[in-house]
Amino acid sequence: ILSSAKERKKFILYLKSNNVEARPMTTPIHQAKHFKKLNRYKSYELKNSNFFSTRGVHLPSATSLSLKKIKFICKKINRYFEK
Repeated sequence: ILSSAKERKKFILYLKSNNVEARPMTTPIHQAKHFKKLNRYKSYELKNSNFFSTRGVHLPSATSLSLKKIKFICKKINRYFEK
């Protein structure tokens, strides 16, 4: 979880420039177009859902990732946060 959406964007760009696939967290279900039509969550303020969706990152997680690739990804992530 990054400190802001802007920081998340920088982090994803950094990872991509280092050959690590990453993407933003998906939109919360209550904000999806097809779900909004149900009008179930208009009276709720889902702060946690909104917080994580704007700051979270999906990292590589395939079961086929080698230990070497996992260590490479971790090394790049650690380098980013050492700055």
